[in-house]
Amino acid sequence: MANYEGTITYGGNTLSNANINSIIFWANKYHLLPTGMICQMYLESNWGNAGAGSNPTLNNWGGITYSSPTQFPSDISYSQGTPRPPSEGGYYVQFATLDDYFHCHAWLIGLEIYGGAGIYNCSDQTTVQMYSRGLFIYGGALYNYAASWEGYESTMVAIESGIISSNPT
Repeated sequence: MANYEGTITYGGNTLSNANINSIIFWANKYHLLPTGMICQMYLESNWGNAGAGSNPTLNNWGGITYSSPTQFPSDISYSQGTPRPPSEGGYYVQFATLDDYFHCHAWLIGLEIYGGAGIYNCSDQTTVQMYSRGLFIYGGALYNYAASWEGYESTMVAIESGIISSNPT
């Protein structure tokens, strides 16, 4: 597959060419919709500019929680990061690189038949709407990714629309 050339901007935030290509690589490995991952990472942290994602030492745009030194595949470099807010408890995962984070994120939401964790039903989805549903029991996941699938889904679809209109080809 050819590399994506250029950047993507939305809401005053920019996704670099290197990060786009890393996301596409890991999305393809786990049969995920790259647009779904891009929109989800914008929703979670404005591509690393908000929330836990804004801590550059974490390299964790989605606020993934640390539970043990063996919770992810051995080819992902990570450690226990900074404490989560007291209301949530625990610690964030600190990834060695953003590529490690993108790999971990794709592994977490990828189906087991493609080497993923098998918790969510995002693999082989062809629209951002269906990808979003796959993050919830409603869409075939074992657990809900967030509190409300309807709000999450509608926000993901709105982000996709905004990205498309902000980045004419």
